[in-house]
Amino acid sequence: MEMLDKYRDTLAGLRKEFVEVCKAIFGDNLVAIVNKGSSVKGGFIPGLSDVDLHVYLKEEAFTYSDLIKLELGLSFQEKMDKLIHKYDVGDGPIQVIFLNVDNPKRWSGPLPGTYLILYGDSCPEPEPHAEEMLEMDRLCLRSPSYFYNLINTYADKANEELADFVRKINPAITPALYRVLSLITNDPLKVWKMTRFEVLEGLESLESEEAKEMAELGREYFEIAGQRPLLKIDPELCRKALRIGFKIIDIGKEFAFSLGFNHELHK
Repeated sequence: MEMLDKYRDTLAGLRKEFVEVCKAIFGDNLVAIVNKGSSVKGGFIPGLSDVDLHVYLKEEAFTYSDLIKLELGLSFQEKMDKLIHKYDVGDGPIQVIFLNVDNPKRWSGPLPGTYLILYGDSCPEPEPHAEEMLEMDRLCLRSPSYFYNLINTYADKANEELADFVRKINPAITPALYRVLSLITNDPLKVWKMTRFEVLEGLESLESEEAKEMAELGREYFEIAGQRPLLKIDPELCRKALRIGFKIIDIGKEFAFSLGFNHELHK
């Protein structure tokens, strides 16, 4: 938790002002705001980890099911520009997701202990169930299409943009580590409350060779990806991190497809 302690005051200020921005922009359409992920439960890596903020809004704030109206979006962006430049959370991005409470997405809500309610009485999403989480773990590991699409997105970019590429693949890499441990232990409710470093330790403790290899690669990726100033000037180091990241995803995909044939081999 040392890294989070370093940014405790910064996060407190950011959260407070973020709530005021949302209240000013969305008014009566604002239902709740939740801060989730590593900036709450630990495992935060400056320069790599996002500050994940979910903003729950009524139907009236959206043009389509999950797309906020143009003027609301532009007003929000204008306010966010000031917050982004005011609060430095280790050069990490502030990731905001807008959710329509009248047309909820079909995904699991955050587990107790992994989020903070910044505004509202409760998190509008229902608590996840173990079987639903395990099924989502299997599906996501088997079909990492978003992750592979990033190759096309960055294939035509200059070297100086590769550091952002390294950070953009993290939202696929970190969950892949969680998903494999979740499936092997059959205990997603416990695993998804862990920090990323606890997950690595959990993978290392297992007899599964895939799990041990993923843990080793995960540590190497996080070590490199956390050196953002160096990544900005060293494209070869970026490419090394990307190769490691894609190897993690490939191992996770192969593991997920092996389930249903002989799950006992992985215990």
